[in-house]
Amino acid sequence: LIANGDARADEIVAPLIVSGQANDQRLISAYAEKKRYDKIAEIWESRMRAVPSDPQPRFALAASYYAIGNKKKAIETLVQTAKDIPAIAAQAEQVIQQIKDGTIKVQ
Repeated sequence: LIANGDARADEIVAPLIVSGQANDQRLISAYAEKKRYDKIAEIWESRMRAVPSDPQPRFALAASYYAIGNKKKAIETLVQTAKDIPAIAAQAEQVIQQIKDGTIKVQ
């Protein structure tokens, strides 16, 4: 549905996003193909709330913000991640520096 641009796709996917269960790579890839990074950010925001101790959704959320051009929000997300999960603070700081330097690659 998403790949075809079906308007009903957002309606179908919405409950999954709200529940934090929409982090399926096929769904994310479909949104990425359509350059719907705003929807990808919604998915990761929800997943981050559902599993706050998992750093992966936080890094993915920061990447989504960066992809839509919101460097400030990407950095804020990573700063908060470093505070909330000190074990990955060094990794978060590296990514923050790459964002500031313009050397980060988002796939």
